[in-house]
Amino acid sequence: MTKKHHCPRRPFASLNYVNHIERDDHAGLPRGKLPNTVPIIGLGCSSFSKFFDQQVAIDNTSKCEDLTADMIPPPKHHPTVKEWVKTIQYAVLECGINLLDTSPWYGHGMSECVVGYAMDTILISNDIPAMNSSQEETLLAGENRIKRSDIIINTKIGRYSSEPKEMFDFSSERVRQSTLQSISRMRCEYIDVLQLHDPEFSPSFELLINETIPEMARLRDEDGLVKAIGMTGYPLEVQAYLIDAAYKRHGILFDTSLVYCHYNLHDQSLFKKALKVPHMAPQERIASSSLKKLAPYDDTFNSDNYTSYANFLESMDTKLLAAAPLSMGLLTSDGPPSWHPASNELKIACRHVEHICAEHNVNFAALAMLFALNNDRVACTVIGMKDRIQVDKAMEIASRYIPRNTTVEEESGYIKDFRSSSAVQSCQSMFLPDELKVIDIVNGSKNGPFSDLTKQNMNEWNGLAEARKFWSNIPISHQFADSLTKID
Repeated sequence: MTKKHHCPRRPFASLNYVNHIERDDHAGLPRGKLPNTVPIIGLGCSSFSKFFDQQVAIDNTSKCEDLTADMIPPPKHHPTVKEWVKTIQYAVLECGINLLDTSPWYGHGMSECVVGYAMDTILISNDIPAMNSSQEETLLAGENRIKRSDIIINTKIGRYSSEPKEMFDFSSERVRQSTLQSISRMRCEYIDVLQLHDPEFSPSFELLINETIPEMARLRDEDGLVKAIGMTGYPLEVQAYLIDAAYKRHGILFDTSLVYCHYNLHDQSLFKKALKVPHMAPQERIASSSLKKLAPYDDTFNSDNYTSYANFLESMDTKLLAAAPLSMGLLTSDGPPSWHPASNELKIACRHVEHICAEHNVNFAALAMLFALNNDRVACTVIGMKDRIQVDKAMEIASRYIPRNTTVEEESGYIKDFRSSSAVQSCQSMFLPDELKVIDIVNGSKNGPFSDLTKQNMNEWNGLAEARKFWSNIPISHQFADSLTKID
């Protein structure tokens, strides 16, 4: 199959940035099946729904015409739905972006339905009849189809309805029911990675450890309905605690972790925040005493008690993916939507970076994307791309990626040498000289726009506080919200 472009790929494995020792205590425990390589950008499918009033994507725009959120399943022949399907076709068949990330939470089922419509036209399947001429016009790549094993379809469990009282359900019954429903909606035979969605909102971590996660493991290890299991959420300490507890209590190993908003221009805590992971007791899971900050740009920290989240994942042989490289709109010229949890101070600092970019004639959002893609420890970065124009913009940036230890000709205009600074640690050749100057100003200086915020832990937001806020707004849950607050 000939592609117009081809998205660069990375190994879906640790590149040995830390002293990784093969753990004997993992021997014999069930593991999922993951692909050997993944595209450096994945297709975030929340854009294929009425998920937000203002979708946050590369150009921070949205137009869903008269499509309404209650249209589940959405009408297949609606103009917007047809455009979404064409976007998926284009990304997968023409650009080689064969990792899709969705959730029943995205549009409360709409996104998964749209993925299913696209799979009807993309996958080779015995139960799809020959297409007539009118059907063929919707297939951008003519007769090109791919095998199910050539595409990676990831979805989630745990978060569902728009109704607050019914939004979260982490019961084992719902885990299984949701997985079967996702497979049916997406017409995909199986799920590649089934991810625990926003575990910080669970009313009980014990429920997750003893019921939710074991059911996910059964779907992987016994039923074969999913190839691998993963976790995604905002607070890194929550993911670390649950991954550690699942292994220690039940011998369950997670295959992947998808983080968001923790590796970008304003926040590199994925590599720079030290978590007290190995000895975390339940009551310590959000205690300030269990966290400590590393020196700026020092990702080599090691001790018996603290490590970065990225290093912890490598010690567990759990593969790392990231999402939201534009920090849900913070790192775009249009700015974030009204619901964004960032502080005013952080929003102002991001506007400062935008001005620095303008002074150096550097595209703000493109630089943020480049920065997010520059680290080989992150196998794939998931990006919301709602149409083919946005796919092309992302591909233009991704095409600048050059694997480690390769060189480029100086006349190409790219930087040839690799620096030791961990702020831009793996793919220096992605950056033009002016872009590298801005990176140095923003993250390579003690007086950068985010330096004071980082020292005060204000370069990120408190995900657990956001969970408390959610539950405190539900009348029947005041007692639960109060109990969460007391953990501090």
